[in-house]
Amino acid sequence: MNDIYEKNELLMQLINTSETLIKELEIPVKTLSYLMKHDKIESFLCMFISAKNIDLAHILKKEKRKIDRLFTFNENTDETFYVLLCINTKVEGSYKFSERLMRHITLGKGKEIHCLNVEIKGISCTLDELILNVYNDYLELRDKDKTKNVQFKAIH
Repeated sequence: MNDIYEKNELLMQLINTSETLIKELEIPVKTLSYLMKHDKIESFLCMFISAKNIDLAHILKKEKRKIDRLFTFNENTDETFYVLLCINTKVEGSYKFSERLMRHITLGKGKEIHCLNVEIKGISCTLDELILNVYNDYLELRDKDKTKNVQFKAIH
């Protein structure tokens, strides 16, 4: 009985987080998609990142550019993670930015670091599907390794 209860609790957490992601990210992603369609920006980067044992929010706020948008999810839980939308950032730029973040996190004794960088150059599915697909990729990355994991992808 406890096993079923735990699975239902995890499922509810997943559903709640997914709904919150869509609610918070849909309009910013829709805006960025519009700007790409009208050749105002070439692409944008969607970074999902988490780390334990460190004030990651402080590091991200300090390191992000003014134009970048930072979102916090599952705040004040063991599953807190951040989404950073970076405008006109290509994969190469995200490598350098991620290296800088990893250096700060590692020097600050952060643990269980997970970072997924997705460069979005085009959207061929609904915005909800895009957001949930990237979230699913982040969850797979996080569940695969509990130490330090950074991954880069591109969507065309």
